[in-house]
Amino acid sequence: MATGVDRFDGSYIVRMCNTADDGSRRCFPVTLTVSHRTLSATWAGRHKSLPAHVNGTIGADGPVKIALDGYSMTGRLLGGGMNGTFSDNKISASGGWSNHVPVNATWSLSR
Repeated sequence: MATGVDRFDGSYIVRMCNTADDGSRRCFPVTLTVSHRTLSATWAGRHKSLPAHVNGTIGADGPVKIALDGYSMTGRLLGGGMNGTFSDNKISASGGWSNHVPVNATWSLSR
């Protein structure tokens, strides 16, 4: 088992979920890569499959800070952010997009 800065390294798999205006949940698969406490992911967004991204960090004791960028259904550029924690080989985070749509995820380590 890795220790120190590498103890978080690996691939984490999740279905990341937004809550739409009508209250329904919309989920999409996102594989998060963690290397030396830096995390990142890219997936095909909902507007013309333009890419959406997650970038962030995991602190030494497990706090997670994530920046989001992607596009709205109409093609408007969106930012956002999430905060969370690392515990038991999982990264759990919640937050929202800049258009006030909430987003949450719990990524499980798959190494």
